[in-house]
Amino acid sequence: MRKSELLDLRWADLNRQILSVRQTVVWVAYEPKIETPKTNAGVRDLMLDAGTLGWLEVRPAAYITEREAAGESWAEHDLMFRDREGRPLMPWRIDHYWRALRNGCGVKQIRFHDIRHTYATPTPRWRLLRGWTCGCWLSGWGTQTRASP
Repeated sequence: MRKSELLDLRWADLNRQILSVRQTVVWVAYEPKIETPKTNAGVRDLMLDAGTLGWLEVRPAAYITEREAAGESWAEHDLMFRDREGRPLMPWRIDHYWRALRNGCGVKQIRFHDIRHTYATPTPRWRLLRGWTCGCWLSGWGTQTRASP
Protein backbone atom coordinates (compact mmCIF):
# COMPACT_ATOMS: atom_id res chain seq x y z
CA MET A 1 0.00 0.00 0.00
CA ARG A 2 1.07 3.55 -0.54
CA LYS A 3 1.54 5.68 2.56
CA SER A 4 -1.30 7.92 1.45
CA GLU A 5 -3.63 4.90 1.26
CA LEU A 6 -2.53 3.52 4.62
CA LEU A 7 -2.96 6.88 6.33
CA ASP A 8 -6.57 7.17 5.18
CA LEU A 9 -7.76 3.67 6.12
CA ARG A 10 -10.92 3.83 8.16
CA TRP A 11 -12.46 1.20 10.39
CA ALA A 12 -15.47 1.25 8.05
CA ASP A 13 -13.10 -0.01 5.29
CA LEU A 14 -12.60 -3.31 7.15
CA ASN A 15 -15.20 -6.04 6.62
CA ARG A 16 -14.14 -9.31 8.24
CA GLN A 17 -10.82 -10.09 6.56
CA ILE A 18 -11.28 -7.76 3.58
CA LEU A 19 -9.82 -4.26 3.66
CA SER A 20 -11.19 -1.88 1.01
CA VAL A 21 -8.93 0.85 -0.34
CA ARG A 22 -11.13 3.63 -1.69
CA GLN A 23 -9.41 6.91 -0.88
CA THR A 24 -6.11 8.46 0.13
CA VAL A 25 -5.00 11.38 2.23
CA VAL A 26 -2.43 13.82 0.89
CA TRP A 27 -1.01 16.83 2.65
CA VAL A 28 -1.15 20.22 0.95
CA ALA A 29 0.27 23.19 2.85
CA TYR A 30 0.12 21.14 6.09
CA GLU A 31 -3.57 20.39 5.62
CA PRO A 32 -4.90 16.87 4.89
CA LYS A 33 -6.91 16.48 1.68
CA ILE A 34 -8.93 13.37 0.81
CA GLU A 35 -8.47 12.16 -2.77
CA THR A 36 -9.06 9.07 -4.87
CA PRO A 37 -6.13 6.64 -5.20
CA LYS A 38 -3.28 7.51 -7.56
CA THR A 39 -4.38 5.00 -10.21
CA ASN A 40 -7.58 3.10 -11.06
CA ALA A 41 -5.87 -0.05 -9.80
CA GLY A 42 -5.48 1.72 -6.45
CA VAL A 43 -9.19 1.18 -5.74
CA ARG A 44 -9.13 -2.41 -4.54
CA ASP A 45 -9.95 -4.94 -1.85
CA LEU A 46 -7.15 -6.65 0.08
CA MET A 47 -7.44 -9.94 1.96
CA LEU A 48 -5.61 -9.66 5.27
CA ASP A 49 -3.57 -12.42 6.90
CA ALA A 50 -4.41 -13.76 10.36
CA GLY A 51 -1.51 -11.91 12.02
CA THR A 52 -2.64 -8.57 10.69
CA LEU A 53 -6.25 -9.25 11.66
CA GLY A 54 -5.11 -10.19 15.16
CA TRP A 55 -3.25 -6.91 15.46
CA LEU A 56 -6.25 -4.95 14.18
CA GLU A 57 -8.63 -6.69 16.61
CA VAL A 58 -6.94 -5.06 19.61
CA ARG A 59 -6.85 -1.57 18.07
CA PRO A 60 -10.49 -0.57 18.73
CA ALA A 61 -9.88 -0.68 22.50
CA ALA A 62 -6.86 1.59 22.05
CA TYR A 63 -8.97 3.82 19.79
CA ILE A 64 -11.57 4.28 22.55
CA THR A 65 -8.89 4.97 25.16
CA GLU A 66 -7.19 7.54 22.93
CA ARG A 67 -10.51 9.20 22.11
CA GLU A 68 -11.43 9.49 25.79
CA ALA A 69 -7.98 10.87 26.68
CA ALA A 70 -8.21 13.55 23.96
CA GLY A 71 -11.61 14.72 25.20
CA GLU A 72 -12.93 17.81 23.41
CA SER A 73 -9.87 18.04 21.13
CA TRP A 74 -10.71 14.69 19.44
CA ALA A 75 -11.40 14.99 15.71
CA GLU A 76 -13.54 12.03 14.64
CA HIS A 77 -12.40 10.64 11.30
CA ASP A 78 -12.69 6.87 12.00
CA LEU A 79 -9.01 6.50 11.00
CA MET A 80 -7.06 3.34 11.80
CA PHE A 81 -3.82 5.32 11.95
CA ARG A 82 -4.12 8.77 13.46
CA ASP A 83 -2.47 11.18 15.85
CA ARG A 84 -3.43 11.44 19.53
CA GLU A 85 -6.35 13.70 18.69
CA GLY A 86 -7.84 11.57 15.89
CA ARG A 87 -6.41 13.60 13.00
CA PRO A 88 -4.60 12.07 10.01
CA LEU A 89 -0.91 11.37 10.55
CA MET A 90 1.72 13.27 8.61
CA PRO A 91 3.46 10.89 6.14
CA TRP A 92 6.89 11.33 7.78
CA ARG A 93 5.52 9.62 10.91
CA ILE A 94 5.23 6.36 8.95
CA ASP A 95 8.90 6.66 7.94
CA HIS A 96 9.87 7.30 11.56
CA TYR A 97 8.01 4.22 12.82
CA TRP A 98 9.26 2.13 9.91
CA ARG A 99 12.94 2.92 10.54
CA ALA A 100 12.60 1.99 14.22
CA LEU A 101 10.82 -1.27 13.42
CA ARG A 102 13.13 -2.18 10.53
CA ASN A 103 16.19 -1.67 12.70
CA GLY A 104 14.59 -3.66 15.55
CA CYS A 105 13.80 -6.56 13.21
CA GLY A 106 17.37 -6.60 11.95
CA VAL A 107 16.31 -5.98 8.35
CA LYS A 108 18.74 -4.16 6.07
CA GLN A 109 18.16 -0.63 4.80
CA ILE A 110 14.82 -0.91 3.00
CA ARG A 111 12.55 2.09 2.58
CA PHE A 112 8.91 1.89 3.67
CA HIS A 113 7.93 2.34 0.01
CA ASP A 114 9.89 -0.83 -0.89
CA ILE A 115 7.80 -3.13 1.31
CA ARG A 116 4.69 -2.57 -0.79
CA HIS A 117 6.49 -4.35 -3.61
CA THR A 118 7.26 -7.41 -1.46
CA TYR A 119 3.66 -8.56 -1.77
CA ALA A 120 3.53 -7.97 -5.52
CA THR A 121 6.97 -8.94 -6.87
CA PRO A 122 9.51 -11.38 -5.43
CA THR A 123 12.78 -9.43 -5.67
CA PRO A 124 16.13 -9.74 -3.88
CA ARG A 125 14.83 -7.23 -1.34
CA TRP A 126 11.82 -9.48 -0.76
CA ARG A 127 14.18 -12.24 0.38
CA LEU A 128 15.40 -9.94 3.14
CA LEU A 129 11.87 -9.71 4.49
CA ARG A 130 10.84 -13.34 3.96
CA GLY A 131 9.55 -14.80 7.19
CA TRP A 132 8.32 -11.47 8.53
CA THR A 133 4.60 -11.07 8.42
CA CYS A 134 2.66 -7.99 7.43
CA GLY A 135 1.78 -7.91 11.12
CA CYS A 136 5.46 -7.44 11.95
CA TRP A 137 5.73 -4.06 10.29
CA LEU A 138 2.18 -3.10 11.22
CA SER A 139 3.10 -3.75 14.82
CA GLY A 140 5.86 -1.18 14.54
CA TRP A 141 3.69 0.51 17.12
CA GLY A 142 4.26 -2.54 19.36
CA THR A 143 5.91 -5.97 19.28
CA GLN A 144 7.49 -7.70 16.32
CA THR A 145 6.22 -11.15 15.33
CA ARG A 146 8.00 -13.86 13.38
CA ALA A 147 6.10 -15.97 10.88
CA SER A 148 6.07 -19.74 11.21
CA PRO A 149 8.57 -21.52 8.95
